[in-house]
Amino acid sequence: MMRVATAAIAAWLVLSGCEVPTGTEPPDPVAPPGPGGFTLDHERVVGFPALQERVAREEAARVTAMHERGGTGKGQLVGTIESGANLEHPDLKGQFAHTCAMGQCNDGRPNRDDHSPLLDTDDHGTLVNGVIAARKNGSGVYGVAYEARIASYGNTAYTLYPWGNDCGGIPNCPPALRDKRHQWSELFDREIARGIDWMRSLDVGVTNFSWGRTYEWSREKETRYGINAATVRAIMPVTLQAFKAYADAGGVAVWAAGNGDSLHPAVEGMVPRYFPELEKAWLTVVGIGTDGRIGVFSHYCGDAADWCLAAPGEVVTTHRGGSWIFAGGTSMAAPYVAAAIVALKSRFPDMSYQELRAHLLATADRSPPYDDEAVYGRGRLDLDAASRGRT
Repeated sequence: MMRVATAAIAAWLVLSGCEVPTGTEPPDPVAPPGPGGFTLDHERVVGFPALQERVAREEAARVTAMHERGGTGKGQLVGTIESGANLEHPDLKGQFAHTCAMGQCNDGRPNRDDHSPLLDTDDHGTLVNGVIAARKNGSGVYGVAYEARIASYGNTAYTLYPWGNDCGGIPNCPPALRDKRHQWSELFDREIARGIDWMRSLDVGVTNFSWGRTYEWSREKETRYGINAATVRAIMPVTLQAFKAYADAGGVAVWAAGNGDSLHPAVEGMVPRYFPELEKAWLTVVGIGTDGRIGVFSHYCGDAADWCLAAPGEVVTTHRGGSWIFAGGTSMAAPYVAAAIVALKSRFPDMSYQELRAHLLATADRSPPYDDEAVYGRGRLDLDAASRGRT
């Protein structure tokens, strides 16, 4: 199988950079090949040739140190609410313990067929799942938690009505939808809540969310739009209740901060600002570029700094066609961190997922430039330090 490269990767369930979303955002960029390119002469952990050589060596050493200490994700389950699963990719075959798509699950639950195939249809899910748990099988790449298994909740719903609030020229679309600045429709809200409840029913301790349907947050917009707990609850009322139950059960939600030039994450990444009881279960992730600094594609941690972390956002990962691709964006950085938590669970089985979340924040690299909280939050993920011992 040959390496695949494309001019761009379409993001799923996009984060709009506009005040009134159009249903599109800056896509997750494709990272250029690193020095020497990417070859299959030997296997590499999540394809670090996408990073500059020195940065790649340092990061690979950190990940390898965690693996050598037993932090591989063995016996653990990680959740992804994504564009579905690729069951046949050689690096992902056998890695899916459970698959579901908006209720169409493999655990005997009632099925739904509305725009919700179980299998990945746009490649985003394959990219994300590969970062987490691509198998170590001697070729291509392997994931940060390569011995973990995945519970995949497929959600390929587009942003047009009834799944979103953008009518897109559809006749008889309710006019009130045009006044909304987000794409959390009532139907979408219910179905995402189903996915979170499904993860909780399976005892999935960490779930990755490499998408968003709100807008870039700022203090100015907070004032202009009157953003508070009530308005956030109005955007995602059913999902918010599901998250509270998930947090009470000990789960952790890992969110991509969003792609663009905002000084803060999108509203999803800011949720603990309005619901402080969820902070223990929330982790927002910004993306590091090829030079080891914040990527040009990434939002900053900003006012989410207390629950925000930086991680590699340009990697080589699995491609839906059965091969591999250079991919970048906060969509890649978030699963890197979700995988880190589940990998460390196999290293420290007596620690809870929420304790491991706090442990990652406490052991993050805060040497310059990662001491800039407005950009990197609590610092850069350091899996060597995190896997040495308890904090």
